[in-house]
Amino acid sequence: MNFVDKFDRDLASFRGSCFKCISREFVVAYRIIFTNKKPKPCVSNSIRLTASSHQPIRTTRRRCAMCSTKNNDVRTNWQCSVCNVPLCLGKSKACFQSYHRI
Repeated sequence: MNFVDKFDRDLASFRGSCFKCISREFVVAYRIIFTNKKPKPCVSNSIRLTASSHQPIRTTRRRCAMCSTKNNDVRTNWQCSVCNVPLCLGKSKACFQSYHRI
């Protein structure tokens, strides 16, 4: 393999990685601006997995970030006070605990 072939392959790989990053940001921006859809709540693992002061608080009814899907809309009144992510909390569902352990 000569220098030109190696350079072409590395350049294609670099362009692919740049395109993936840019396209992800573009998709999120497009959804927010043009479709009035909010992206799913995303919290970094360093915040989400710390056991400091994550407490459930009551809020308006929102879709659960763990168990709600496009076909199965699950609404909850609870959200994490630190993450601000809506999560189910009750006898039959334990999304709040699962979200902070996984």
